[in-house]
Order: sequence, then structure tokens, then C-alpha cells
Amino acid sequence: MARKCPNCNEMSDSHDVCARCGVSLPSEEIAKKKKPKAEITGILSVSPKSIELTELRRSEVKETYLLLTRTDFESDKFSGTIKTPDIPGFKVKSENFEGLRNVINVQVEAKQLEVGQMYEGFIEITSTIGEAKIPIQLGISGDSPQLGLDTNQVQINMNKKEKSATFNIVNVGCGTLIGSIKSKTSWLTIDESSFSLGKDSAAEIEISIDKREMSKIERGGRISLEGTVGLETNAGDEEIKVVVYLNPKKTLDDYKAYIPVAGITLLILIILMIGYPVIKKILTPREIKKTGIWGELMGPSGSKKMTEIKWNPFSEPEKLVFTAIQEKEGQLCEIKLDTMELKIISPTSKNRVYTPSCSPDGFLFALGIAPPGAGTPEGKDKCVNLAIANEQKTPPDIITDFTPKSNVMHIACDPCWSPDGLKIVFVKTASPIALHGDVMIVEYNNAEPYSVSDIKEKNIHILGKCPRWSSDSSKILLEDLNKEIYIIEPMGRNKEAQITRLTSSKDFNAFSPKWSGDNKLIVFTRGSEKVAKDTGDIYIMNAEGKDIKSVIARSDYEDLNPDFSPDGNLIAFDSTKYGEENSDIYTVGSDGKSLKNITNTQEKSERCPVWSPDGKKIAYLGKNNKGWQLYVVNTEDKKLIPRELTDDEYEHSIPAWWVPQYYQKNSGEKK
Repeated sequence: MARKCPNCNEMSDSHDVCARCGVSLPSEEIAKKKKPKAEITGILSVSPKSIELTELRRSEVKETYLLLTRTDFESDKFSGTIKTPDIPGFKVKSENFEGLRNVINVQVEAKQLEVGQMYEGFIEITSTIGEAKIPIQLGISGDSPQLGLDTNQVQINMNKKEKSATFNIVNVGCGTLIGSIKSKTSWLTIDESSFSLGKDSAAEIEISIDKREMSKIERGGRISLEGTVGLETNAGDEEIKVVVYLNPKKTLDDYKAYIPVAGITLLILIILMIGYPVIKKILTPREIKKTGIWGELMGPSGSKKMTEIKWNPFSEPEKLVFTAIQEKEGQLCEIKLDTMELKIISPTSKNRVYTPSCSPDGFLFALGIAPPGAGTPEGKDKCVNLAIANEQKTPPDIITDFTPKSNVMHIACDPCWSPDGLKIVFVKTASPIALHGDVMIVEYNNAEPYSVSDIKEKNIHILGKCPRWSSDSSKILLEDLNKEIYIIEPMGRNKEAQITRLTSSKDFNAFSPKWSGDNKLIVFTRGSEKVAKDTGDIYIMNAEGKDIKSVIARSDYEDLNPDFSPDGNLIAFDSTKYGEENSDIYTVGSDGKSLKNITNTQEKSERCPVWSPDGKKIAYLGKNNKGWQLYVVNTEDKKLIPRELTDDEYEHSIPAWWVPQYYQKNSGEKK
């Protein structure tokens, strides 16, 4: 009987080993063996009735599920246990279940399986309404890579002024070798963190010394140090030993030559530190002192040039900023939390609420404003411009010059101010529901927007929803309407931005991403497999889109709109039980522990939580008999009694925090 090689797909009918690549062929018994059938008793229903994954890739982690229901259409819950076969890399998330409709998540880690071997077994299900045995067949497909190294040890001789060393990775097998490289020693860095190599392909990897980290090591009398670099691949893991020969330790006489230069430099720095505030106060014009970093904005009729000077005398209490519309009237508002004083700053869009963004110095606001005649008979915005407003300027400065004269819609929405205060990112769409569009940037020294999402591969056109800057103002995190998450790294005007896709909608839907405070983690909502694409659970991953981990995955709940606390220890989100309308605000540790219901109301719905910059409060939208209102709850209050900030017929946007004292402290300004 002819048998196919699982490595190179060569057919053979007379050998136990493939004549082409030498991999063991599956036995004739396995090749001839009929596929086992499921055995189900009672009123238990299982779908699917078998799991056949015989074409797995070596690097793949495959997730699937079993759906357990009743066949008698009764509404009583049932419970039971799951017993899995002893197959490497095969597991279920939970061995116990209870409910009317139970989804059992199954995961297969293919790298634990061996090439050329077929794994079989049964999932045994025991429940209060019946029993089942579901057959399993697992096997790896024909592309089996193999890791090859030209050396297992490299050396760097600092006596010879060597700063780095290299080694080569080769794929000496078939298929594609995929892997990552990580330094296991603090003072070693790698030029590339990942690789993908076809058959017989090679990659040169450079290892460098981080002198700052090395200076922290107590050398003693050592003349060399040893470090390690680890390789994790779909063909196995390896380690590279790195030996660094050190320079002789310098004595006091070696540093005496630098004393005069150091003294002069220190004197110059002291003079500059003393004189800078005085010079700045004299040279800063009065009109700029009133308007902050973007004080010289002139709007579309002017030069669109802005000042770089920062000056911000704060004396304001903690506030929330939001937009509100009612009967074709749109307003940008602020509310003080200590006195509950509400102030209208500027008119805004009249047909849809657009969430504003505060500048880091807490003095300006970016928002969408519809020009006269921009509304359609259906009550939609045909045109919305990006504008900048503050309490001292009337009317606001209009940045973009979209007009409602043409038949094409132009909507500027979702602005986000960079933490350094020098850029605003926003989404330019051609429809009020954002069916397509671009991610745009406006800079402090040139208010003419430019696109950072115009890429060559048109089949991956980025639409951009709610873009968010990283804390170092270098990267933009966003999702598109295909529910995939991207990172954009702008390179400047007239330069192509670097765009990285972190997730794939082929595997799962991902939306509502947010950075952690240190930019190392991203929290997002992940679709619950393929059962219901728009429902979700809370997951986190690193900034490279790897190490995806579940924080909250509850089969009976829809968990949405996560937001990291400033210290990264907690995640706030809103959640509702499937089939019910009322939602609550929850917090949970980033490790998935300490789940806590913050609002816990039966008659109201709460959504879209936003942490305050000090991490002590959460602002959110809550629904009463008049509509969605603004609320704030102090998470340090044991009673967790929310404060209702608005109670009117207006439709409110998600609030944005404006805390001048907080921004002032972190920007080094003085009152």
C-alpha cells in the first residue's frame, strides 16, 4: 500500500523510511486504519463529533472547541467532567463544566509532536445527561524545518576594541524555520529579535554589548565575563554562549586628565540652569503665555505655524472634558469635580458626539467641529474639521479645510495628542461611519496634516479607529474595521511610516487596544473564537504581538472596552451577561486575579471606563431614564459610591481627564 511521507509528501509503497528525506513513514496499520467514530449516550449533544488535525505545522498552536448541549430542548443546566488522552501538547482549558450551553476550549501545541507519527485517542466526557467519547487524530504536516548553527560560542575582545560578534542560523531541513532570539544576559543586546528562513536559507545575527548595563557589574579581578543568548524556534531551542574579554580596570591617574574639562562643563551647566527661567520669562510674549505650546495657531487662513515655547501657569482643579449634543446643538464642555461647575468652551459637531483630546499641558483641546451647512437631511455630518480650542480663544482654530460643497464626505475624528505635546494624530474618513479612511498627523511646526497609513499593499488598507500614542510619542496603536490591531511608527513628513500588524482576523477578532504605561503590554478585546465574532474576552500581549495571554475569558459574559491603570497593575472594563442588557464596570489584575465589580447595579448600564491619571478614579458613561450620563467613582472608597456629573437630555461622549496638577508635576513646570 502506498504511503505518503509526512515531511516531503513523497509517495512510497515498499519502504518504512522515505527514500528522499529519510523520515519514518506511518505504518501500514495506521494508513489502513479506519477513522474511529464518536460514541455518545443519553441526551448529550457534542459538536463536532471528532477532532482531526493531521496537517499541523511544527510552529503552530492550534485552538478549537467542543460545544456541549442538550437534545431534549429543556432549559435545565447540566454539569460534568472532561478526561483527555495522554497526547503531548494536547489539553483543554478546564476539566469541569456546568451550564446549558458549554463551550470546551481545546489547544494543541504542535512543537511537542514528532514528525512522521500519528497520534490518536479519545476525549472522554462524563455528564449528568449522558456520556461521550470523541475521537482525536493529530499529526504534523510535511514542512519540517531543522535548526543549524555554525557555532555554539562566540567571543568579544574589548582589549581589541571589538563591540560585537556574529553567528549564523541555517535552516538545514524543509519548510520554514521560524523563531525568536532573546538575550538572557542584561548586558547583551541582539540586532534582530525574530527570523523566518526557508529551506537552506541563513541569517547572520549580531550580538552587541550594552556598556551601560555592563558598568553595573562588580568586576572584581575578573578579566572576562560569560553571557547567554537563547533561540526559540519551531524546530527546537538552543543557546549561544558569549565570552567577553574585558579591558584592564582604570586607576585614578587615568582620570586626572579629564578634571579640567569636567569642571568647565559643570560651570556652564550651572550658569544655564540659573539664567534660563529669567531669560524665558523676558522673551516669552504675553499672548503666548495665555495660549500654551500651540499658541500661534492661525487656522486655515493663516500661516499654520505654531510656537515651540512651553509656558503654562496652572492653578486649576481636576476636571473632565467631553462633548455633548442635543437637537442639532453641539458643545465642548468641561466640569470641575470639586465644585461640579459646568462650563461650555466651544461649539462642536451638531450631529454626532466626538471624544475630544487634551494637550499634555492641560491647556488646549483637539476636537471635531462641523462647518455651517455640513449636516445632511438624514441628520449625519457630511463634513467635520479638526480644530483646537481653549478658554482664551474664540472662535477655535480650524486645522483642516474640509468643505461640505463636494459630494465626498470628509470627517476628522478620534484625535489623540502625543504625550510630548508636539503632534496630534486623528482619523480622516470619507463616511460618518468610517467605512474607509486614513490615519493623519498634524505637527506643532506645520499644521498641514499628512497621512501615515498610505501603504503599498492595498489589500491591507488601514482604516484606523481610536489611535493611541505610546508614552514616548514614537508609535501609534490602533485597530481597523477588520478587527485587527496595528502599530504605526511615523518616520516624518514625506517618509513612509513603518506599519506592523500584531493580530490576524483569520485567527480571531481583536479590538479596543490600549497601551500599558510602560508601552510593554497591550490590552485588547478578543472575539470568542468563531462562535460570535463581535463578542469578546479580555487579553493582553506584548508590544510585538506575542505572548498573548487571557486575563478574563468568561463564556457567559461579554467583556469590552478595557483600559490599563497608569501603574499597569489593574485593568478596567465593562461587562454584560449574554442575553441581558445591563452592563457593569469591573476591575481585574493584569494577571487575571482579583476580579471586582465596581458599579454592581441591576437597573442601570455602565460602559467605557477611563482611569484618571493618578489611578484613583474611573470615569464612565452610565445610563439613566434620560440617556447616557457621565459618572465618576473613587476606587479607593470602600463603599464605591459613584458621583453623577450630568443629568440632562444631551448625548455625551466618552470623557477625557484634564488634571493640570498631574501634568504640571510630570512636565517640570512651576505654578
